[in-house]
Amino acid sequence: MFIPTHKKWQKKRIYKKKEDDSFWYFDYYHKDQGCPHYEVFDKQGSHMYEANAETGEDISKSKDIIKSISNIL
Repeated sequence: MFIPTHKKWQKKRIYKKKEDDSFWYFDYYHKDQGCPHYEVFDKQGSHMYEANAETGEDISKSKDIIKSISNIL
C-alpha cells in the first residue's frame, strides 16, 4: 500500500501511497499527546490533511497552507 522513499522531513521518512501518489509521514510530535497521526500531502507536496494513525481517516478536515514538503520532493 505504501512505498518508502529516500526523502525525509526532519528525520522522518516520507512514504508514497501507491493508490493515489500522495505522500505521508508520521507526526511524532503528537505521539505522546494521545493523537498520533500522519501528515498527508498531494503529489506536489501541498498539505491535504492529517490522518488517524490507526484508521487512516481524515481527522483534520482541512488543509494547512503553511505545511509543505514540495521543496523535498
